[in-house]
Amino acid sequence: TGMRRGEVCGLRWTNVDFEQQVLSVEGAVATTAGGVVAKGTKTHQTRRVALDDATVQLIRAHRSNCEAIAERVGVALAIDAFLVSYSSDGSTPVHPDSLTGAFRRLAKSLKLEGVRLHDLRHAHATELLAAGVPVKSVSQRLGHADASMTLNVYAHALESTDRAAADLIGGMFGQSSASA
Repeated sequence: TGMRRGEVCGLRWTNVDFEQQVLSVEGAVATTAGGVVAKGTKTHQTRRVALDDATVQLIRAHRSNCEAIAERVGVALAIDAFLVSYSSDGSTPVHPDSLTGAFRRLAKSLKLEGVRLHDLRHAHATELLAAGVPVKSVSQRLGHADASMTLNVYAHALESTDRAAADLIGGMFGQSSASA
């Protein structure tokens, strides 16, 4: 989804719309001197992120697992439970560093040493831009306050589409890039 790790930790089941296949990113979890706290997003704005069918199915399966765990210990999954939680009722969020650590272990087990959790956010943006998704759409998915931020950080992805742009223009005028 291109979400920040704190936003993933801050997701609640009430933020998932299975029918519309979207997540509402309304908050995040941050580390403070006093511990982990729920807060607003980095830009203090709510955004909606569309989900593909496979991701929706994974989230549904995760929901079923969370409900089964809660039932096994005799509690109900809270209506506003966190999607990622170590508590059986989902009432407390996972520490962002725990999410990072789990990703590190997963990457290592897959022999993807050196790949960071935040690299998934960058890959998400880069691939969308390289595929021709409008910058404004990518910016909104990432939660950037302004599309210029997306352009500044991911300009390399747009450069990679320059050949496709040249071929498109050449094709419009009946020329290929080889003959132009």
